[in-house]
Amino acid sequence: MTRLYQMMSAFNHCTPVLKFIMLLFVLVVFNGCTSSTGQQESTPIQQTDSAQVRQLFMAKCAICHGEDGKLGIANSKDLSVSQLSKDEVIAMIRYGKTTMPPQPALSDEQIESLAEYTLRLRPQ
Repeated sequence: MTRLYQMMSAFNHCTPVLKFIMLLFVLVVFNGCTSSTGQQESTPIQQTDSAQVRQLFMAKCAICHGEDGKLGIANSKDLSVSQLSKDEVIAMIRYGKTTMPPQPALSDEQIESLAEYTLRLRPQ
């Protein structure tokens, strides 16, 4: 509770512009989050080709990682220099880590396709 109080106290001392930017940041980050029930979204994106995987990446990942994987918003990692294996990327997408939310609404196929897509963002 003390940590929350410290954060709120720091927020109260911010300028209105900084408060607006922080609020916008929180809205952007939580926009990518799924429901806490872990249920499938009502219209899940089923991917079978690269255009659909790219669309899924843009919807779920690009807000923090950027279209090319290099953006780095909200402490997100540069995917183009990531050293994670495919299995590690799959686990990261499925379970999340720190500021990256888990993606329980995605199917195993969608998660694997996203992992393969992020691996292709690395230079050859």
